[in-house]
Amino acid sequence: AVYNGKAVTRILSSAFAHAPNLTSVTLPESVTEIGDSAFSGCAKLVAVNVPDSVTAIGNEAFHGCANLSALTMGNGVVTIGDRAFYNCGALPKLSIPDSVTSIGRHAFYGCVALAQIHYAGTMAKWRNIVKDYMWGDDIGAFIVHCSDGQISQDN
Repeated sequence: AVYNGKAVTRILSSAFAHAPNLTSVTLPESVTEIGDSAFSGCAKLVAVNVPDSVTAIGNEAFHGCANLSALTMGNGVVTIGDRAFYNCGALPKLSIPDSVTSIGRHAFYGCVALAQIHYAGTMAKWRNIVKDYMWGDDIGAFIVHCSDGQISQDN
């Protein structure tokens, strides 16, 4: 995507925060970063497609997107920020690429419908991701499906 003659490489902090009629987002491959609170409070947002080019999802990037129910996360994501998907209560499943090395505090807090996390890597690699001890507080009873088995929420 191009804006004012320049390629769009990141979505700035609060760029689309509280956009009242935003229902879906498909980011172009030129984007490498989603800024803090970029889509925070977009109550009608139901679908997000994050391309492989994105390496960082900022703090509170999708905070309070209560109707978000479809999320495609590209294979380039390395960091998921604090409260990135906080109170995205309609999100039933999530696919996390094996490129992820850190998941921030309360990243999925309030994702009460979350039942399945599909992780592209092994169980050992999942366990080695730097996860804030509160990364998954107040979410549904979930199972992490890895390439070589599954891990219940309690493990």
